[in-house]
Amino acid sequence: MSVDDGLPICTGVVLFMTKLCLISLYEDISSIGLRYLAAYLRKAGIGVTMVFMPSTPIASRYREFSDSKQEVSLLKDLLGQISPDVIGIGVMTNYFKRAAHITRQIQKDCNAPVVFGGIHA
Repeated sequence: MSVDDGLPICTGVVLFMTKLCLISLYEDISSIGLRYLAAYLRKAGIGVTMVFMPSTPIASRYREFSDSKQEVSLLKDLLGQISPDVIGIGVMTNYFKRAAHITRQIQKDCNAPVVFGGIHA
């Protein structure tokens, strides 16, 4: 990715987004991949908001989601406030069901595309 005339360019495709929300499903705030991506995009002039969702018990990560309605509601409210152009969710295999559930919930109220990323995406 490089910057040309103030617009980030990625393999010939111009990215017109100005606001991006990156969501980590892992409470561990060291989520290094999202942090690297956020730093790079900020340097390229794109506004980035990072959200760290609270952890769920390990068993629920492999079975079903366990995010409370309040947590999802708070996330949807935050997304409504920042109105991102794109939402990115860092996903590892054991968090896929949770990512899918959260995506379905936020897409009810938000028109921004949701993109999964990460080593297992």
